[in-house]
Amino acid sequence: MRRSISRPSIAAFLGLSLSFWALYGTACTTAPQPDVGEHDPVASREPEDVADPDDLFEELRRYVRAGETDAALELYESRHSEFPQNSRVDLLAAHLYMAAGRIGEAADFARSAADVGGGAEAWRILAMVARERGDAEEEREALEQAQRNDSKSPDILAALGRWERIHGDPEEARGFLSQALEADPSYVPALHQLAHLMVEQDREEEAADYFDSAVEQQPNDPYLLSDRAHFHMRSGYYGAAEEDFARAIDLDPDFAWHYIDRGRARQEQGYQEAAIEDFTRALELKATLFLPYVYRGASFMAAEQPEAAVEDFEQALALRPDYEPVYPQFATSLYMNERYVEAADFFERSYQENPGEYGYALMAAAAGAKGGGVESARRRVTRVRGSIPSEDPLGEVSEWIARDVDEGRMVRTVEQEPKGALRARAAFHAGVWTLMNNRRNTARALFRLAAEEGKPGMVETELSTWYLTDGPLRSEE
Repeated sequence: MRRSISRPSIAAFLGLSLSFWALYGTACTTAPQPDVGEHDPVASREPEDVADPDDLFEELRRYVRAGETDAALELYESRHSEFPQNSRVDLLAAHLYMAAGRIGEAADFARSAADVGGGAEAWRILAMVARERGDAEEEREALEQAQRNDSKSPDILAALGRWERIHGDPEEARGFLSQALEADPSYVPALHQLAHLMVEQDREEEAADYFDSAVEQQPNDPYLLSDRAHFHMRSGYYGAAEEDFARAIDLDPDFAWHYIDRGRARQEQGYQEAAIEDFTRALELKATLFLPYVYRGASFMAAEQPEAAVEDFEQALALRPDYEPVYPQFATSLYMNERYVEAADFFERSYQENPGEYGYALMAAAAGAKGGGVESARRRVTRVRGSIPSEDPLGEVSEWIARDVDEGRMVRTVEQEPKGALRARAAFHAGVWTLMNNRRNTARALFRLAAEEGKPGMVETELSTWYLTDGPLRSEE
């Protein structure tokens, strides 16, 4: 997930440039910016007299400290040509251009700084430029040049560790990152990269320790909190994830993705109304996002509001027609709204995208049958039956459906299957066809079994619950 760069947040954007920004008066990536409005003297006074490169450097640094990066860049562009080349000024300009997204100019000034003694920092900026351009080999070469100039820099060691973690050898990555922590035990980028490395190696306890250490050093970094929250989500600690996402929202309340993420954490805990509020807020902040519609639609489904779910899924597909993961949920919501022909179409599309998910093919057949095409639906089941593995009970269910066998035999065979998701799927599909034959009591028993044993979020689980609570069998409960 990438966020557009906000120019006042240069230090946060630079990530690994902590020592560089400390040189210019920024203590860490989350150092609070002074109020640059009426309470900050920088906002209301003209630049000091600039007579030489050192004066220019000091004036630029003053603006950076105040968070006035636009003013710093404007000053640089208006005055730098008056003075001899200066590596300190060029390096600062390169960082300003990076933060402004002007990558080519950042590279030009970093190369210029390297030519006049910019050293390791100039090469590390060039590595950042290469990374932005997606050139991993050029990035590595620039980092090696930087290390030749400064072999002990935690910035450079952490950047090499990150490169090895993503493109090279995990053990090499750990070596570089450990060296960075030897140079500075509280160095957050190294702690953060080690946390990710441990996650990738399924060493969750060590990952948790590194995430906690990083957050302890920078407790007010919303992106670090968000990253730890994603780790909690991966580990199934949804309450802890919700807390971290909430803190990220407090620190950065206008970033839509924080609300989406907290909504997902709430969704996983069953707090559907609260999740719906978060997804709605995300859409208020950025209406062009399609995933909040997908997630909010799922919450509407869980909250037994299928009409609202259909509207959200339709909006999501209007924004991203090719987003096939939403097809099964959309088809399910259409089915619940008795729009069977459309449901059959989207279940069929789901099966075409996931040919091993035979349940989608049977759902397409069931929806088609409900839409009035029972015989064509049976032919559809016959076509898919031969593809279903023998160990999957859906194979036997599909044979029953194709042959229209006795429902009692269906139930007995399903009940003999081992408990779990496979039996739940078989029970659901048997229930659908049993109900179409008007065996309501038998269908109810099958749907109950499917609802009890199916996995949360599984199409068969959701529709079984719907049949029993809001669907055709609700009046007999």
